[in-house]
Order: sequence, then structure tokens, then C-alpha cells
Amino acid sequence: MKKVNFYLKKLLFTCLCSICFFQVSKVESSEIPENNLRIIELFPNTWLDCPGIEPAIPSDYIMKFADYDFYMLWGKKEDLEIISKSKKGHDFPINSPVFNIALSETIIQTGPTSFSKENYSKEEIKELKKLGLTDFVKHKTTWGDYPVLTITLKKTSGERAYLAWIGLNSEGHVWEVNLISPLNKEKENAKLWNEFINNTKQLPEPEYFIARGMDMRDGYTNYKIATASMKVFAEKKVNNQMAIMVKPLKSYITFKLDRVEEGFIGTQWKFAHPCIKVHGCLTEKNGNSKNIIDTVITVLPKKVVDFSFDLNQKEHAENVVIFTDHSKAPINFKTES
Repeated sequence: MKKVNFYLKKLLFTCLCSICFFQVSKVESSEIPENNLRIIELFPNTWLDCPGIEPAIPSDYIMKFADYDFYMLWGKKEDLEIISKSKKGHDFPINSPVFNIALSETIIQTGPTSFSKENYSKEEIKELKKLGLTDFVKHKTTWGDYPVLTITLKKTSGERAYLAWIGLNSEGHVWEVNLISPLNKEKENAKLWNEFINNTKQLPEPEYFIARGMDMRDGYTNYKIATASMKVFAEKKVNNQMAIMVKPLKSYITFKLDRVEEGFIGTQWKFAHPCIKVHGCLTEKNGNSKNIIDTVITVLPKKVVDFSFDLNQKEHAENVVIFTDHSKAPINFKTES
């Protein structure tokens, strides 16, 4: 996940080993507030990268995880049902265009605006012509920080094939998008595609961070990735003592704290505001499956006279770590069993 730009003030606490293991038995998933960001509705519960964008697609388009060689589809409900009931290898008798989205297996992002493959060789173009694909048109644009490469090709039927690659600024990952087009509706297909490419925008801050799973509030952050959700609190006294609490909001989620850093927000929203970066390992165990992800969560610390955590409460005693500026180890923590 793309990290919030961050001016590192100093490394406060680096532990020689992983020091804490957080787990809460009774949780309330409702503690993470719902929001109305369209992109979250279109990218629900996936461990893959959710781009912080506002997609320019019709309001009645919904998401459906796909069968066959697809991954995720955006389209009208009735068209998605037609595709799910159709046989593989056959044309889909849909009435409106449908977007097919998947993580690219052939193209990676190699720079802020570049991809590993942006042009076809003469030999490749000859092969495309043999397949009845001609009139190769390439176009590059950006959606804010996201680079976009599009290619259109003309089919023998006279209609066009539409493809796009969106760089996610995250370990080279690229979303690949192609349009599943209804027959004899080329004007509608072209209009929808051009609207999507030309009018999709990067979300403003802080909505951008929320889409990326980081909803930062005063003193805590609601963090969400796929089905995993946590609430991370940070409080700081005037004497520089700091308390961190990580509260998983699902019973099958655990978080192992690695280290904590203090610095300043470096983006336009909350520029130069003090922040805490909590580094650790998030583990999701659901049935026989197990997902492990290295995680960095940014929290805007709340200035307090006294910590609000009551260490006489079992939940707080087991899940609160207190640091001082004189120590690299927590005063109070629950070790991993």
C-alpha cells in the first residue's frame, strides 16, 4: 500500500525483536464507520491494491467477482448476471459494456509514469493483423499520481477493442482493464470508454487515504484492508511519554508490533501535523486460510495530560504499549505466547 508522505523526525523506538502481540476477543465491527466512497464499493474485501480514485462510470454499475478468466467485473446488474450464466468461450449477449478488471500478469509499473511494455514491435503488430486486429492506437494519461496506458485496436467486425493499464504506485502492481462490449453498439462502447479514461480522477485528501484503508482522526486511525479492520490509538503527554493501542475489530485478526516512528505529515492535508507511524505484522486467520501482511499505520496523536487508557482493565493492560523518550522498550506490554 502506498504510504502517506512522511518527513521522518527521528526513530523513537526500534526493538531488536517483535515485542507485542495484540488480540481482542470481543469486538465490534461497527466501530469502523461506513463511508460513501464509490471506489470502496467497487473494490470490496480484496487484499489487492485499491486505487484512490473516483471512477467515471455510470451510477448503476456495480461490482461482481467473476468466473472464467476474469477477476472482477463492473457493469449493470442484468449484464453481470448474463455473463455469469453464459458458457466460457462464447460471446456474451449483454446490452451494455462491462469493465473487466484484473491484476496484470504481463506488465508492471517501472517508474512514476512508465510501464515495462508500452509499444508493440513490428513483428507483434503483424501477428495482431493476422488475428484481424488493426489500427493500433496508444494513449498515455494520468489520474493524479496514477499513470494510465490505453490501447485500442480495430476488429474485423469494425468495432474496437479497448484495453488500459493503471499503475498503482505499489511494488510495480498494475491493474489491467478491458471492455467487454455488446455487439453493434460501437458508439456506446466508445463513449463509455472515453468517459472512463478522460474523466476518472484521483480522490482529494483525506478521501484518498480513506480509500487506501487509512481513515485518520484526532488520536486514532480506522484501518481497513480486505476483511481485516483495526483501530489504532495514539496519545502523547507533554513529557513525551506516548501510549499506543492497537485494537483488532475482528476475532480472527492479530497484530504484532515491530516498531514506532514519530514525524510529520508531508502531504497537503494536515501538512506538518505531528504523526506516529506504527509498523507491524497483521495476520488474518479465517478457516484454513491465513493472510500475513507487513503493515504501516499512520496515526495523528492526541495531546493529553493523562492517558485515557485504564491499565486495570484487562483489554487495555494487554493491548496498550507505553513508551518514554528514554527507553527503547515498552513499559507495559503483552508478549507473544
